Amino acid sequence: MKGRRSDEDPGGYGLKMCTTNPGALDQYAANLVASREKMKIPWMLSLTPNDSDRFCECAACTALDDGVRPDGSRIMTSRIMTYANEVARRVRRKLPEQKFGILAYAFYYEAPATLRLDPSITVMEVLNDTGIGYYDPARRKAHLENLKKWRKKLRKLYYYCTPEGMGGLELPCHQYENIKMLFDNLYAADVSGIQTTNNTGFAASGLNNYLYLKFAWGTPDPEKLFREALRDCYGTHGAPVMKAYTADLEKRMAAFALARPDEDIALGYIKRYPTIYTKVYQGLSEAWSRKLNDAIRKTADPGQKARLQIIAGNLAYCKITVDFYRIGRSLLASRNPAPAQAALADKLAAQREAILLKQANPPANIFCKLRSKRNLQFFHLLDRKALQYLMTAQTRRHIKAERCAAPPVLDGKLNEKFWEALPSQRIEKNANAETVKVGADVRIAVVNNDLYIGIHCEEPLMEKIADRKRDPESAVWQENCIDLFFAPPNRHNHYYQLIFNSLGTMRTFHYTPESGPWNANAEVRTFRGKNFWSAEVRIPFASMTDKAELRGDIWGINFCRARRTVVPAELTCWSPTFGSFQQPERFGKLIIK
Repeated sequence: MKGRRSDEDPGGYGLKMCTTNPGALDQYAANLVASREKMKIPWMLSLTPNDSDRFCECAACTALDDGVRPDGSRIMTSRIMTYANEVARRVRRKLPEQKFGILAYAFYYEAPATLRLDPSITVMEVLNDTGIGYYDPARRKAHLENLKKWRKKLRKLYYYCTPEGMGGLELPCHQYENIKMLFDNLYAADVSGIQTTNNTGFAASGLNNYLYLKFAWGTPDPEKLFREALRDCYGTHGAPVMKAYTADLEKRMAAFALARPDEDIALGYIKRYPTIYTKVYQGLSEAWSRKLNDAIRKTADPGQKARLQIIAGNLAYCKITVDFYRIGRSLLASRNPAPAQAALADKLAAQREAILLKQANPPANIFCKLRSKRNLQFFHLLDRKALQYLMTAQTRRHIKAERCAAPPVLDGKLNEKFWEALPSQRIEKNANAETVKVGADVRIAVVNNDLYIGIHCEEPLMEKIADRKRDPESAVWQENCIDLFFAPPNRHNHYYQLIFNSLGTMRTFHYTPESGPWNANAEVRTFRGKNFWSAEVRIPFASMTDKAELRGDIWGINFCRARRTVVPAELTCWSPTFGSFQQPERFGKLIIK
């Protein structure tokens, strides 16, 4: 990346090879041949790159790209398919009958204008999150056009999707109309086969899996198929209620899709959370629970009654989830969360778990054990441990900036009496407010009108620190780094961020309703020891406020760390944010003496 080799993908998806380097292509082909010779069955070999971004940026690779999308991302289809052709040809010199598969996905989704693929390569086109996106007519039209373009180039074309994207959280997603529209396009493009990964169980998705299978094999009368499935599954009393209920749910989802929620092209998902809680699911249970319960009372068949009860339980779970989100959002926004409100949220979390335990096939993510930044980004729900943390006295951490007469010499070593005389506090909580084993210590002081911060980062794996970024415009947050946040008093949603890596390379940002640069005029010095690295920082208050007298002021502040000697990276905070570092309402307090 940027002229150097990268040995880490911060997202945890693995590395990307240079797709044009002859030596790299030769070696990869040799690896495939060696792995294939160990197989007892002649499996197809995959040529699909790892998920996420961070593709090679050399001139030879980028020259093959097909342009730029409106969001600024590069269209890499010709690059990736050229690489696939080159690898396939190399492998077939040794294994002439070998077959290959590759996805048309994310940055290499669009069909190339002129490139032809080696006949040994089979393509599977990928459009995820159809459970939301396919209600948008423009998206359906563009997908059909892309399918047809790919189909013209290939003997056969296959299709893959995860309809519920990165996780449905077991919220209702019964989608007959959606599935029908998808298969209308697949048949119109003469797609040979489909594979889906559905993350939800029967309570949330009902007959979806059955419908995918029936449509895949072809059905002359889809509406009749759906009516009979509802009748057989839910009975004469339940079928009409379920038909109306699912129609209302799809209407809500269509409105959400037409609002064009943001999309992450690198992972191929629509960012449905947290907006979908209020835009789709709020009020759903209130509208349909009574009608479902009436149908349950009238239904005699035990199997049909049980299925209706599962749906009713899922609607109750849906309401609890929406309420849980609403209260959790209020807790996170509060500087002093009320214990009674946090206790109510904890009660709702327990009720969610109890309902799920009664339902068949709960997915792994369903209990909200959010153990990574990525999960928090997708779901925006609180772990019960986080709620319990909010009810403790540690909710709003504070640190006092002692006044000192003379400044230290900035060399990153923290070995002067200046630092020894100051109390230290720990940076050791992850996103779930759980204590990690490898932490950091921070000290802080004021000299004249400058803020001095000293940080000692424990690191038993110093040999794995491979930080290289020295350009002041580089993405230092992709390496072992410290994030410092400062929020002046009485300025809502107005804060500053200074990030630096273990080399002392820093970046600064100023967040306002408009956002912009921050001329911090700061100094950062770092030092590497045997089992630690440390930093000394000087920041003039004048770069953040016009006030000359700051004694008695209380600022928002946070000290955060990204430790990238482990995979996945370990993200910690002094004041836990229960999400990304960019949560000013969860910063701690800086008391200036």
